[in-house]
Amino acid sequence: MIRNLFLTIFIFLQFLANAQTNKNEVYLLTEKIAYYIETEKFDSLILHLDSNMLRQFDAEKMKGIWESLPNQFGAFESFQKITIDSVPGLLVSQTIVKFKKAKLMMNLVFNKKNEVAGLHFMPKYSYAPPDYINTLSFVEYKIVVGKIPFQVMATLTIPRNVEKPACVIIIGGSGPTDKDMSYGDNKPYKDIAWGLASKGVAVIRYDKRTAAYGPQLSMDEYAGKHLTIKEEYLDDAHDVITYLSKSKLIDPKKIVVAGHSEGGMLAPLIFEQNKNLAGVIMLEANARPMQDLLVEQMNYLYKDVELPFTQRKQIEDAKRHAVYAKDPHLKPNFSNDSLPGATAPYWISVNTVHQVESAKKIKKPMLFIQGERDYQVTLTDFTIWKEALANKTNCTFKLYPKLNHHLMEGEGRANGEEYAKRSNVPEYLIDDMANWIRRLEIK
Repeated sequence: MIRNLFLTIFIFLQFLANAQTNKNEVYLLTEKIAYYIETEKFDSLILHLDSNMLRQFDAEKMKGIWESLPNQFGAFESFQKITIDSVPGLLVSQTIVKFKKAKLMMNLVFNKKNEVAGLHFMPKYSYAPPDYINTLSFVEYKIVVGKIPFQVMATLTIPRNVEKPACVIIIGGSGPTDKDMSYGDNKPYKDIAWGLASKGVAVIRYDKRTAAYGPQLSMDEYAGKHLTIKEEYLDDAHDVITYLSKSKLIDPKKIVVAGHSEGGMLAPLIFEQNKNLAGVIMLEANARPMQDLLVEQMNYLYKDVELPFTQRKQIEDAKRHAVYAKDPHLKPNFSNDSLPGATAPYWISVNTVHQVESAKKIKKPMLFIQGERDYQVTLTDFTIWKEALANKTNCTFKLYPKLNHHLMEGEGRANGEEYAKRSNVPEYLIDDMANWIRRLEIK
């Protein structure tokens, strides 16, 4: 028994030593990568990328990303403090990068081979709730939904002094969106959750699987070759709906799905697969194929803008790749290098979605919310929804002149930079959503 105890202690100490060794190696690798970036030796940098990253990035693309940062944050000054953290099966380094106007965080994700499985730059921000929030009027519960190995964290916001309230499920937009839709100082989904809860409506929001497990999902041994809308959206939405249907904290007959952007595109399909829902809210939901919107967005943002050759080439490549992704005969083994931001299986799954036709079949109440200043999902989509559903009395359409794609106000010609300006979802939008939910007729 003593021998076994010593053996256990030895194995544990060896584990700690190995973990510390790996952290030291990751620290040194982070210093090396920072040096490659600072000296623009991107050919050396890509030698440290894993196979999935190499499919998405080459030295030229890395250079383009780095050169784009000073346009937003001022001239580069220095790399600063490095910290190392761990997640299951991975190590993550965070390095402060000082620019003239702001400090960013460079996040590097390393796999078990100490290859870079993820690299991105994020500003450091702090959230301030809007004035209309009453934090004493609700309580929040942290819960875990989904199935191992991809369980996700969710937050259920329940209004106090309301017995069995209706509950809204927020389905996030495209990309690795967290439960708050964190972007700079702003957290629009948190505004909606706290705003509705302040007005008597429960809300559940959760990290998308790609936000919680992005690096793991990109690896071939997980779902790297086969990630589709089922894994990114449908499975977790179903598990959240199942959880709520058994909850004693809300009225299971008053569960509403609120899909934003791509989440809105998929909301009618989610409704089809979960027939016990009471209604659907479409927040800036695209009626057209996502690939068409990608091209339209790039034309809107960059058509008359002078850019370095590398960035202009990336944009033109992305527009061409969007056309490939829309091909109805796209094969699963089509080169990922010629597709925009996702694999062929993912785009094939997207191409099976016919959101307008699905919405026509829904008999429960539907609320369409559109910002007039949204350049990502535009008035063209809103018009398609209105015309296609014109004869359906269960549909309500709301257009807001000042709102952008993030459901926040702005002035003039919309652009991506305004998303980072400190703002909140306006109270009138929260009121309209809350009033519509109160009028739901459960059939």
